Amino acid sequence: MQASLNEAPKYGASACTNPLFRLIRSLGASRAGRQRCQVNTFKVEKAAQVTAYFTLREDDSIDVLKVAKLVYLAERAYLDAYELPLIGDTLVAMPHGPVLSPTLDHVNSATPDNPEWKHYVGTRDHSAVKAAHGVSIDNLEHLSIAAIEVLDEVWAKYGHLDGFALRDLTHDECAEWTEPKGGLA
Repeated sequence: MQASLNEAPKYGASACTNPLFRLIRSLGASRAGRQRCQVNTFKVEKAAQVTAYFTLREDDSIDVLKVAKLVYLAERAYLDAYELPLIGDTLVAMPHGPVLSPTLDHVNSATPDNPEWKHYVGTRDHSAVKAAHGVSIDNLEHLSIAAIEVLDEVWAKYGHLDGFALRDLTHDECAEWTEPKGGLA
């Protein structure tokens, strides 16, 4: 994983050579003040398992803003390490920073019931989300060893921060993030 969020990725001369950075920077504004970028095909079961991983690391309940940022940072770190997306989600720039849109929609219960999601992630309780009953890190079978290593690194580096600290970090240190039109700036 890269040493700093705003330094050049290891395989390019500048942040703009990183596919994630190039895609996000090339975005135009779209509805609801979001800037969008489709990296790949969204894998709901993998998104659920990544969300469950961070939920389990946070003692089975995690703040929605915190998990949204950790999942984004994990996607970013995996893309930087392997030049492939982990989840393949739609990346969006929102007023509280970059997020993975369909994953956040699932966390917010804004999508229809999805058994693949509900198998790993429990219901949202106010501003927190929990892992589904009986889920453990050992049964997140859609996450490769490489994915778990990246998630472990992201957790070790950022898991001690709360959601608002992660929000500020992604604003200040993610070179690809810009304030969306109609944002809070």
